[in-house]
Formats: sequence, C-alpha cells, structure tokens
Amino acid sequence: SIGESVGARVVAVHLGQMEPTDLIGIPVVAGDRVKMVPMMSFPKSQVVRSKGRTEVSVNVDWDHDSVVTVIGKDGSVVARYGDPFAENFGDLQVVIEDDFLVVKNVPEEAHEVHVGEKSLLFLDELSTADGAVQNAALQLVLDGKVGEYCLPIHCPCVAAGNREQDGALVNPMSLPLANRFMHLTIRADADEWVSYAIENNLNPTVVGFIKTFPGEIHRMDPDQLGEGKYGYPTPRAYKFLSDELRPLDYYKNLYDGDWDKARHHLMALVSGIIGEETASKFYGYFKMMDGLPTGADLANNTQVAQEFTGDDVDRGAYFGIAISALQYLNKEFKARGLCDEFNKMVENVGRFLYKHSDEELFIWFTRRLTQDYLRTMKPILQNKWYRGKIEKFKDFGAKYAEVRFD
Repeated sequence: SIGESVGARVVAVHLGQMEPTDLIGIPVVAGDRVKMVPMMSFPKSQVVRSKGRTEVSVNVDWDHDSVVTVIGKDGSVVARYGDPFAENFGDLQVVIEDDFLVVKNVPEEAHEVHVGEKSLLFLDELSTADGAVQNAALQLVLDGKVGEYCLPIHCPCVAAGNREQDGALVNPMSLPLANRFMHLTIRADADEWVSYAIENNLNPTVVGFIKTFPGEIHRMDPDQLGEGKYGYPTPRAYKFLSDELRPLDYYKNLYDGDWDKARHHLMALVSGIIGEETASKFYGYFKMMDGLPTGADLANNTQVAQEFTGDDVDRGAYFGIAISALQYLNKEFKARGLCDEFNKMVENVGRFLYKHSDEELFIWFTRRLTQDYLRTMKPILQNKWYRGKIEKFKDFGAKYAEVRFD
C-alpha cells in the first residue's frame, strides 16, 4: 500500500458503517466542563508553542515515526522534517532523549511546532455514508478537525467509494464535500494484478487465466445481476477464487469419480464468484491446465516435464506453467540464494519454455524472473546455454523492452 511504502500508519475509517458520533465523539464530563471524545483511533499529534525557543520537547504516545512541521507567525510553513508526502526543508534535527522527542534548530520566526505520527487518513465507503456522517467528514476534510479532534497538519486525507452506475447503493455526495477532493476513477489493470498475484502466490491457474484473458479482470453489468446471480469478475473476486479453488481430482473424489456431478459442483463454485459467463471460459482453461507440469516439475526436470510433448496445449496454458515456475523459483531463491543448484533450476525452466512456448513468453518469463524477483541477471548471464538464447533474442527483447542486456 501507499502507507507501507513510506512507513506511514494508514488509518482506515469505514464511513458507511458509522454514525456521526463516531467521528464527532461522545460527550464526557471532564471536571467542570464537557468535552467530545472521538471513538476512532485517529492519527495523533501535538502542538507546542515555540515562544522564541530553538529547541522544544514533546512526550509522544505513538510508535510510528514522527513528522515535524514548523509554522511561522504568518501561518506559513517555515520548516518541515520527516514528511513522506511533501518537500522537507530547513535544518531541523529530531532526536529521542529520555522518552521525549526533541526538535532542535527550530527557526526564530517559528510560532508553533506540530509533531505528529507519520500517517495517512483513508475515508472508505464515503459514497455510502448518510448525509449526517458526510457532513462530519466535511468538517474533517475542510477544517482539519471535527468535534474536539484536530487532524495532524501533515496528514493527507484520501477517500474512496463506489459509483451509482456500478449498481451500488450510494448517497449523493454533497457538492461542498465533493469540491474538496480531486476525483479519480480507478480501473483494474490485468498486468498489475498478475504481478501482485505472482508475488503473493495466488493459484497459478487463476493467474494464468488472467494473463491469457486480460479482458476478464473486471466486467460488471448491473442489468445482468440480481435474482440469485451476483457473481462477476473483479480483482477481489479472483483472489477469493484462488483461495477456494482445489485441484480437479478433489472435485472428482467428492463424487466417487462421477464427473458430471463434479463439474456441476465446480461450476457452481466458480460462477458464484465470477459469474456464469466468465466461469464457462475459466472452466475450459482450468481443465486444460489439469495434469500439466508444475513449476516444481520444470525446475527439477522431473519425469512429468521430460515426457511433456505439448500436444493439443493452447498457448495460454504456458502462461500458467510459467507463472507456477516463477512462484517456485522465487520461493527457492529466498531459501537458497544464488547457488549452483538454483542456477540449474533456472536453466531447466528456461530450456522447457524455450522448447515448448514462443519467443514472447520466453522473454516475458526471463524479464519477470530477473528484474522483478531476483533483481539480478547473474543466473542468466553466467549460464552458457541461457546466455546463448538471450543473445539470439536480443533484438526481440529490445523491441519489447522486456530484458536489459547490461
């Protein structure tokens, strides 16, 4: 996620499940007054008046890294430290001394020093929240505070929601709230999902299906849904399908080899997740992949890999085989590192794909392995057989910008 990539805590607020008091807070008696205490674990921060001091101390109560923003008397930012979402400038030094966060070299023109946890506020399901919750969210986005809570000055606010044309039950967003956001429509990208799926070891048959039929990554027609038909293909649905899918023999064994019953069971499962139309196409791919060599077979040059002829196997199946090989090699690389045994596994896979698939898939596999997982070309360039084949395809690889030859 964006937060993980910069070391920030992502605070997800699911507005569609909330009441206004969840944001504004509930009244709590404190001495001779009543204050509103928010029920959410919002991003934390503290503000200290500098009063001409060049060094201030703050007792922080969070575990994440901190962001320091220094505000001048005119309200402008005069120094910033540790902010992953903005330019940092000034000579601030931040150290921990006796459980206190100490900010040094505070500029003389400083008025306030804002210290907060490195964080990002994510307002999810904004379009399904009712009007009162949206109004509370508007205060948070517009003024940076709601009730008695103040959002850290450095904390960006991101929101997400479904569109009405997607068949979702949405409440129209108020124009003042909508005007506070940049609106972007997110589309599903098959190549990005394949990269995610390989890295997270999703079922290679599911991943190979999307690589072969990228147009199936997301299709949804609200007019075709309802009356018991609610499955349709989305990136999330394919993750669900990967978790639920079992080998073909599993379904046969459930019904003592009765293939008609097994097929009915499998189709009910798949169509319930990705819809009947896509399930029919997926079933053909799933059945084609059954019994083909796995990544482990290729890497270890087992008898299954040696006896494979490729007869009556469509090109799309080789993507599933190559993806299985990528997952297996990635696991072996993490366990073994670069060694002779691992380099031989890479060669075995390369020989199989070179023999049975085409140039584009061979180059695609090589690029994914070396650039996305191993982060080195050494197993390729140090292998006489593999290097010879790469040199042969050098012009092809350059054309498709798939492999670096340096």
